[in-house]
Amino acid sequence: MNVFDNATFAGNVGKDVVLRETPNGKKVTEVSFAVDRSYTDKDGKKVERTQWVRASLFDERAETLANLNIKAGDFFIGNGTVEVQAFLNKNSQPEASLSLKLESYRFRTKAVADSGSEGNDL
Repeated sequence: MNVFDNATFAGNVGKDVVLRETPNGKKVTEVSFAVDRSYTDKDGKKVERTQWVRASLFDERAETLANLNIKAGDFFIGNGTVEVQAFLNKNSQPEASLSLKLESYRFRTKAVADSGSEGNDL
């Protein structure tokens, strides 16, 4: 049986993208972006939620992503393999974090979005 665990998420970048190196010398770049959604619950009340997604690339692709100078507030679309990690928060309440091993991405800088032009397709 084949399992399909590929997904696409879109949202605004939370902090500037930076290239770093792991202790074993592997290069990694992470992009954290907020995916907002809203819906109306059964009582007719509008509910708004934000899910943070942490996407990562490794090695040469990590360097390429870091060199694009993506900043907080830029719009980012990431596609890749999904991982969910469950944990207890500081109040001992269950939570989960969502990670995405990037396969492809697109972005539009805040400056380009403010100017009304199309941005970068990668």
